[in-house]
Amino acid sequence: MSSYCHIILCISGSSVMIHAACRIFLCDIGGNPNKKNARSETVLHCVCSGSAADQSYAQKLRRDECLLLVLHWTGIRLTDDSMERVDLIAKDEVNIWNFYFM
Repeated sequence: MSSYCHIILCISGSSVMIHAACRIFLCDIGGNPNKKNARSETVLHCVCSGSAADQSYAQKLRRDECLLLVLHWTGIRLTDDSMERVDLIAKDEVNIWNFYFM
């Protein structure tokens, strides 16, 4: 599966807060949530962009589960012997920060 397909799977799963899709992307196929889509959004942008005011309790729980998966993700070992982590300060194409909508 190409890296393009990986990001589409996770962005799609995180946009509708499908915990299983996020888990498959992050844990099973080794996806990287720091990759960006065509609008320069990361997976974290998509998880955080849903309006919490319009969501049911079950939707909020699914959103929180996806958010926890993304925040706990660790990637490859870096040159300084630390593990790659999700980029918490990534901005999209209009300069909006990940947690702007939270």
